[in-house]
Amino acid sequence: MNGTREESGTKNPKFSLPSVCVYFEIPCFIGDLFELVKMAMEITQFLLAAQSADAKVRTEAETNLRQFQEQNMPVFLLSLSVELSNDEKPVESRRLAGIVLKNSLDAKDAIRKEQLVQQWMAIDVSIKSQIKDFLLKTLGSSVPEARHTSAQVIAKIASIEIPRKQWPELIGSLLNYMTQQEKPASLKQATLETLGYVCEEISHQDLVQDEVNAVLTAVVQGMNLADHGPEVRLAATKALYNALEFAQTNFENEMERNYIMKVICDTAMSKEVEIRQAAFECLVAIASAYYEVLEPYMQTLFQLTSNAVKGDEETVALQAIEFWSSICDEEIELQEFESPESGDSGPPHSFFIEKALSSLVPLLLETLLKQEEDQDQDDTIWNISMAGGTCLGLVARTVGDAIVPLVMPFVEANIVKPDWRCREAATYAFGSILEGPTVEKLSPLVQAGLEFLLNAMKDGNNQVKDTTAWTLSRIFELLHCPANDFSVISPENLKRVLGVLLEGIKDAPNVAEKVCGAIYYLVQGYEDAGPSSSLLSPYLTDIISCLIATADRTDGGDSKLRSSAYETLNEVVRCSNIAETASIIAQLLPVIMNKLSLTMEIQIVSSDDREKQGDLQASLCGVLQVIIQKLSSTDETKPIILQAADQIMLLFLKVFGCRSSTVHEEAMLAIGALAYATGSQFEKYMPEFYKYLEMGLQNFEEYQVCGITVGVVGDICRALDDKILPYCDGIMGLLLKDLASSELHRSVKPPIFSCFGDIALAIGEHFEKYVPYALPMMQGAAEICAKIETSDDEMMDYGNQLRRSIFEAYSGILQGFKTVKPEAMVPYAQHLLKFIELVSRDSQRDESVTKAAVAVMGDLADALGSNIKVMLKESAFYDEFLGECLQSDDEQLKETAEQSKVLLTVSVFIRKMIESDNFSPSWPFNNLVDLEPYGLDMDVPFDGCSSFTTIDDSSEISSIPPFSTMFSDAAFPYPASGYDDQLQVTVPWEEFSVPWVGHNSMMTDDGVGEESFPLSQSQPCSSQTQDVRSPCLSSDASIHTTTVQSSLAMPVLGEAMMGLDNQLALSHLLSAYGEAKEKNQTDLAEVILRCVTEKGNPLGETLERVAFYLSSQDVQNQRDYLTQESSKNFDVAFKTFYQLFPYGRFAHFAANSAILEAMPNDADVLHVVDFDIGVGIQWPPLIEAMAMQHKTLRLTSIRWGEEHIGHSPWRFQDTKGQLCDLARPSGLKLKVEEMGLEDLENELEGMKKRGGSREWLAFNCMVGLPHMSKSKNRKLVNEFLDIAKQVLTRNRGIITLGDGDTREKLRDSSGFGAFFNGQLMHHQAIIKSMESDIAKHLVQARMAMECLFVGPNISAQAWFEKWEQMNETCRFDAGTTLESLKVSRERLMEAKEMVRENENSYEPTGETENFSLVSFRKLNLANDGLVRFNILSIAPWNHPKIGNIEKIGLEELHEWTYNETPAIRT
Repeated sequence: MNGTREESGTKNPKFSLPSVCVYFEIPCFIGDLFELVKMAMEITQFLLAAQSADAKVRTEAETNLRQFQEQNMPVFLLSLSVELSNDEKPVESRRLAGIVLKNSLDAKDAIRKEQLVQQWMAIDVSIKSQIKDFLLKTLGSSVPEARHTSAQVIAKIASIEIPRKQWPELIGSLLNYMTQQEKPASLKQATLETLGYVCEEISHQDLVQDEVNAVLTAVVQGMNLADHGPEVRLAATKALYNALEFAQTNFENEMERNYIMKVICDTAMSKEVEIRQAAFECLVAIASAYYEVLEPYMQTLFQLTSNAVKGDEETVALQAIEFWSSICDEEIELQEFESPESGDSGPPHSFFIEKALSSLVPLLLETLLKQEEDQDQDDTIWNISMAGGTCLGLVARTVGDAIVPLVMPFVEANIVKPDWRCREAATYAFGSILEGPTVEKLSPLVQAGLEFLLNAMKDGNNQVKDTTAWTLSRIFELLHCPANDFSVISPENLKRVLGVLLEGIKDAPNVAEKVCGAIYYLVQGYEDAGPSSSLLSPYLTDIISCLIATADRTDGGDSKLRSSAYETLNEVVRCSNIAETASIIAQLLPVIMNKLSLTMEIQIVSSDDREKQGDLQASLCGVLQVIIQKLSSTDETKPIILQAADQIMLLFLKVFGCRSSTVHEEAMLAIGALAYATGSQFEKYMPEFYKYLEMGLQNFEEYQVCGITVGVVGDICRALDDKILPYCDGIMGLLLKDLASSELHRSVKPPIFSCFGDIALAIGEHFEKYVPYALPMMQGAAEICAKIETSDDEMMDYGNQLRRSIFEAYSGILQGFKTVKPEAMVPYAQHLLKFIELVSRDSQRDESVTKAAVAVMGDLADALGSNIKVMLKESAFYDEFLGECLQSDDEQLKETAEQSKVLLTVSVFIRKMIESDNFSPSWPFNNLVDLEPYGLDMDVPFDGCSSFTTIDDSSEISSIPPFSTMFSDAAFPYPASGYDDQLQVTVPWEEFSVPWVGHNSMMTDDGVGEESFPLSQSQPCSSQTQDVRSPCLSSDASIHTTTVQSSLAMPVLGEAMMGLDNQLALSHLLSAYGEAKEKNQTDLAEVILRCVTEKGNPLGETLERVAFYLSSQDVQNQRDYLTQESSKNFDVAFKTFYQLFPYGRFAHFAANSAILEAMPNDADVLHVVDFDIGVGIQWPPLIEAMAMQHKTLRLTSIRWGEEHIGHSPWRFQDTKGQLCDLARPSGLKLKVEEMGLEDLENELEGMKKRGGSREWLAFNCMVGLPHMSKSKNRKLVNEFLDIAKQVLTRNRGIITLGDGDTREKLRDSSGFGAFFNGQLMHHQAIIKSMESDIAKHLVQARMAMECLFVGPNISAQAWFEKWEQMNETCRFDAGTTLESLKVSRERLMEAKEMVRENENSYEPTGETENFSLVSFRKLNLANDGLVRFNILSIAPWNHPKIGNIEKIGLEELHEWTYNETPAIRT
């Protein structure tokens, strides 16, 4: 707001009476609407200018479009659709309008796409309908580009709305265009194109079969040669391609299938190339989707495809070859999943490739001779020769040995021909069939042809050498495995092979790249090959030198050759025999470090330079990673790395400054290797490296970097152990944020859980503080695993990753806690066991998941020891699961299962010993053994669940006379005092089943009282020396305790000490309940609440009384009876409660003051709209004030209904009569009425139209004040305030909000546990304040008021619902900014005098110009026991009376503190 400034000398207010808020909004300027209209009219110019060659013009236009879009998205989209549909507009602007419109509906990024979907769904239905109408109209445009773009946009909208059943008429409208003969061909073409796009965007499940039939009919008819021209037929054929997924039912019908196949085959012979190509694309799709029904058509299809391959245009021939490649894919998959042993009858295998082999292979071999010149120079080229070779390779994999005799004659006939095409085709054919046939079949051929191929590396043609090098790499990849005692490379010919390769690597870049691949597979074959690995060692120096020289070549064009050389170098180092080559690799280390250092000096003048630098640095970091891993793998060579570690780390840190994601990935991986190598010495690098670790963990966009960084965190944890602790807070915070993010790619999240295990294993007991955050995430992920769709292979793989990582996390945490804090995992053990059981029932689980599940069972038994038996009592799965694993062929799994079984057996045996008659525990189990599965510590002395004994003598209580007839029913005025001696209640305590200890002593001043606890008998607790297990409460103690502590053995001090123990046990129980409820441990929470019930006492200490009202349904009848008896004297109890305690009076005074001071002088009528008028107790002072001003007062109460706010003790008609009776003697014009919100809004709208400027509106909302009994639903409050704000944008007025709830203090509660504790403290403080102001002999009266006005707000279930509500409906509290109203000094003094009436309990402690601070003199509940309310007075917009206006929100302005510390007195 203009004029906002800070008041000088203003103190930070501390006060907690109810808040009173006043709100006013500025009306929207009509000029904004004109601006929107203007922009809509100018959108053509914007769109054209956005395509200008002038950057300045283009930028300005883009800014205007963006501004239009942000100001009013619906109008913006509507304007674009109008532009697109208008044939009089330029083609350029229409094209861009369509593109922008499409991009406003869809995006590649999944998160952005969902945002756009929600944005579209939020647009008014009428505007969306107009947009869709314009788009459908555009299909008939004479401009092809407009029709094409419109078809795409319609499909995007359909993808949003059709799955939601929101555009049911679309398909019918499109089909209608096709069935009308008079419609032009251009419209039908656009319609078919639209149908195709729609089918591409939606799922076949989104349409009913009748719609599918109609679409297919229209499309197939559109392909008819006799009825339509080429454009329509092409669009129809393409549409059929997209609609084939929908035709499953139709393909099951032979007649319909025959018709569709005939139309496609006919279309495949069209004279138009594009149409033929589209028809063959349909056949390719059918081969994949409907393989099992193709048998009757294969002869025809072979003829069609054969003719196309031999003589058609290349685009058509490529699709014909692709048809057979698809058939191969289907048959390879069928072979891989065939299981003769199981007898499963899967999809039928028709052996189409085997049947067509003799004709198909020659056909494919002929395609190999159709090479293009220099095709080896461009990897993006895809021609008929390459397609034929690829298909030939798939055929070889499909039929195996059968292909060899068909291919080798072609190879032998062409390999020596002078035409390079023949030599290259023969070599390509031979290389293509190396995967599929058996080693026995291929070995003689390869042995015989190897020398020929080595000689061919010197062929005069570049393409022949390129293909020869590729074929050699295939031979080394597939037929060279010394570790398995088979290789086409012998010790005798190795030197010859390497000589040829190292010479060939100097050839043209494309040949050199293929040679790098050959060397890669050659050295890979010697990995773990025993003595054979030494064969490579003598050549290692030459290989490394050649590869480095190749990487340094400048004729490679792009960096692909360099990358290939460095990747091959990595493999050479990795597969080398370290014992023989350590010195060579050690010499390589400084060479690579120097090269990496030189990259920092590369001059960067363009983005290309930056990219090249990044690629080079990434390659060099990758080499360093492999060298570090290799040299650190043995104790003898590890010192080499340790000596160079500082320099290596410095280089990596410099690399991070280059800001390339590729470099970040490789450098991170290398640092992980360095951390593993240096171990604890890596600690010295952490201060500088940590910031880059943070950057990596926050890199959501380049999620691969984030995933690698997560892995590096695990490496560092394993290296540093507990030395990682100083960085754990930041790391865990970022990891948890990553898990919670919807922006981060899901593939990163499983490693994060594994990382939790690494961190816990490293820091041990210090991980405990992260458990409340990490474990719920793990439990949530486990529940997601149970819901993963098993039919989706990709999701199943992800689910297996997720399950394995969760188990790894649990294992790490359990092992970390095992020796120091195993009890921290007890509350989570049952959930873990359920998860393991769920996984054990899944037959599709991955073997790695099984191993992780078995391992975590052993870790659980090892960590929790004997407690595991109780948890396994209801779980019989583990015996069966372990038995299954022990029968596995996997030795590692069997070993892990055996270890877990032993650990479980030992734990169960120990538990049996503990439970035997011969075992005497050192603590009482009582009936708390049932709580063990829920995580409660049995060491806590809860004394069962009850510390009370029954007192039979209740004569003193029952002898107190009733007070039901001692007060009049007069409603006004409310007396300021005088009720103390009259308030009494008769309650037959003997009818209650709860045994209340010492209730006689609490009813009178005799018996056990404050003097009965000799201080000498109890040891005072020092806050500095107090043992955490001591039952004494320090001054800081509160029920915020989150763990149940055990008690020291103490001498019994009689009933008094038992009461103190009861308070302590109750505090622990309440804390445990909040924690259990937060963790969704429902069964545990119910058990704890039953224990709380037994300790609740309406005549006990403060906490016992709170517990009584909080307790479970077990005592509901007792509470109902007590409420029923108290309600007999409701009126007098209400008047007394309202008068004795200033909560409601202060709120009402503040609200009335704000209304009266803000009301302008020219207002004749004050119209108060009351959220909850109740008995109308707020309004008598306002009635009196309005009567003195001779103005009209109108009171409107909102009618909510019992279904919204429950039963009210007051009837509106009674309240109305009382208020009118009060106003009548003063002559005030008063109108009291009741209506619903919607009726009120309509009436106020009508008033505005008629001219109601002389009426001043005050929306009054009092909620959560104790005298109002049960709090109202916060959703209703927000609804009321929203309506008020809307009304006040058109009318003059204010909003007053009196909020007696604890929402301000509890708004930031991270979970229900904190919220629950805050509610306990709040209500304890209220009850404690009542004790101080009601004489002890009137305890029955106090109890009646507690029961009527405090008890209804104390409910465990209601608090949980309120917490959920609070999280959902904090919009007004969190998001509204309001202007403050300065309270006049006169009003301020009146408020202070009102508070001073209670001189025994309250005192003014400070003041400011706008408010006063009032605190209780006696009461304090361990610092956190605050009864707090908020007060905020807001000025109406532009009010002449108010000078200094501040824009502030609902902040904590005042705190009302009770100051009495519980103590044991002499």
